[in-house]
Amino acid sequence: MQAMQCLATAASGTSNAVGRRGERFCETEQRMTGQHSDGFFREESGSSEGGHQGGPNGNKASRLSSSDQGSEAKCFAAATRLLAGREYSVKELSNKLERRFAPEVVADVVAQMQSQGYVCNTRYGEAFCRSRVARGYGPAFIVRELEQNGLDSDLIDALLQPYEGRWLEYAVAQVEKKTLKDRPRSTLFDQRPVSDEEADYAEHAGCDEAPSADERREAWQREQKERGRLARFLARRGFSGAVASRAIKIGLSNRQESDD
Repeated sequence: MQAMQCLATAASGTSNAVGRRGERFCETEQRMTGQHSDGFFREESGSSEGGHQGGPNGNKASRLSSSDQGSEAKCFAAATRLLAGREYSVKELSNKLERRFAPEVVADVVAQMQSQGYVCNTRYGEAFCRSRVARGYGPAFIVRELEQNGLDSDLIDALLQPYEGRWLEYAVAQVEKKTLKDRPRSTLFDQRPVSDEEADYAEHAGCDEAPSADERREAWQREQKERGRLARFLARRGFSGAVASRAIKIGLSNRQESDD
């Protein structure tokens, strides 16, 4: 008899402890999600059929609220992990989270994080512009990417303002880098190594003949092919046709001078 009483007492103590832990968890969830002390979100309060919170429909509403709480907490944690890696725009972060969570849960979490400064379109745009400019991309590419990630045109214009007037400089750097990288395959300034015998023969024979018409035509065709390849490269990078044309002229001229 005493053993049964002890077991009953122990079970009662365990139940009370679990209940206290559950109450503390619910209080924490209420603070995070804005749930009210009756266990419901305000828009769901009193919406169960029959008007009895303790009935079957009331219990169902309570379970849904608890599930929403858990989803929101998990969504918030997932968003925090994403933002720890890099900056996100509001749209980009929402799209990423909606792969795992309901749209209404994502909207609440993202709005909360935006109000607390965890996610900011301006901060994201500044980081994106710095990264893409450093990697050699032009304004058209950057604008297109920012628009796809939900930034408005006024903000994009403000973000690109510090780089205005320097796009030609950036494009020239890309031309020089590209021609240097493709040097083994480039034929624009292809110069075959001359042997000592050939040099001596040219010196004694006075070989200063001008290139023939066919040689000039072939050289011009190689140059146009090279220019076209570089123009397509700069267009993919997001530079305008006018900037690309000037950059190619300057970059190839600089390269020829360095070869001479």
